[in-house]
Amino acid sequence: MCGNAVAAGNAAVQGVSITASLYDSSGAVVFGPQSTDTDAAGAWCITGNSTLANTVLNGGHVELCATPMAVDGKSANFLGSGTNCADLDKDAFQDHLYTSVIPLILASADGLDVTYS
Repeated sequence: MCGNAVAAGNAAVQGVSITASLYDSSGAVVFGPQSTDTDAAGAWCITGNSTLANTVLNGGHVELCATPMAVDGKSANFLGSGTNCADLDKDAFQDHLYTSVIPLILASADGLDVTYS
């Protein structure tokens, strides 16, 4: 899973901590939490486990959170949630579906952006 942290005018925000946890349809934690920080370009990626796509497509979800909750007085808005956390459910996962032949990625998600505005 990958995304970006951006502020007004699409300026990259470095050093935002992104945390992801995968939950199954019963709410039990399958994987995580796992965290990473955004780089100088505001980009981040977290490698999920092999059950990520199957779990989400069968009623689970990924909870994504960004810290800090605000940058320069501007509040975080993760995937349009209006808060610093968002649930990546089946519909959102399919909206952001990413596949690749080299390297082989069968189903992941990209464009999982947090904006500070």
